[in-house]
Amino acid sequence: MGFTRKIFSYFLSQMAYQYAFGKVKKKAVLIYLKALQAMRRSMLIAVMVFCFLQLMIFGFLGTVATAIWLMPQDTNTKLYYLLGFFAFIFTVPFVALCFIFSEKLWFRISGAEKLLKEV
Repeated sequence: MGFTRKIFSYFLSQMAYQYAFGKVKKKAVLIYLKALQAMRRSMLIAVMVFCFLQLMIFGFLGTVATAIWLMPQDTNTKLYYLLGFFAFIFTVPFVALCFIFSEKLWFRISGAEKLLKEV
């Protein structure tokens, strides 16, 4: 009788331990994901400030270049080139930033995907 009781209590304690460990592991993954999201947001704000300053500089240069190119009236084609150039300068970093800060990419690179599969 004592032997079966010990075996039963051992299996019961192992099941309780695995249940508790699973709960702790899930909470740890949630904390990790929240920390990852906070880090991503803070980096996003820092890069956005940097990009805003860069866009201000490009805007100033674009305004000066456009003002210079506007003086002679026969250079409308040059203005279209300038417009295309500055639109390109704006679009390429914008697309790159959208890709870099996508939550799916961060989720995959950080290893959070593996953690969620394990849980």
